[in-house]
Amino acid sequence: MSKTDNQKESKFVSIYAKAILRGIILTLILIFVVTAIAYFAQIDESYFRTITWIINIIAICYAAIYGVLKIGKKGYLHGALIALIYSIIMFLAALLSDKGAVNIRTYIVIFIASIIIGALSGMIGMVLKGND
Repeated sequence: MSKTDNQKESKFVSIYAKAILRGIILTLILIFVVTAIAYFAQIDESYFRTITWIINIIAICYAAIYGVLKIGKKGYLHGALIALIYSIIMFLAALLSDKGAVNIRTYIVIFIASIIIGALSGMIGMVLKGND
């Protein structure tokens, strides 16, 4: 590897880390807001799975679009990779918080949907970036 390849790779790692961190922060903020609303509005617990999935979709879209806007090329690929890494981190968090009682089939569907959402968000990011 040459010096420029190492610089490109470290640039991508830095952008991926920032994008995923922003997605996680957005997830935590939205979960806090929903929890506060649910506490005061007495929302039925059956809605929480759907609300959590919507929050994850929003966070994946935000992280993928942010990452692709910073990278500026191959939006579908970078968006899908950011979504995949984000989903793996969320899976590990769920695995640790549920103490091993995680339904793997559900998470396989979530992984596939996350990758598709990330790829589409990456394409949206490329459209938003435009042709400078």
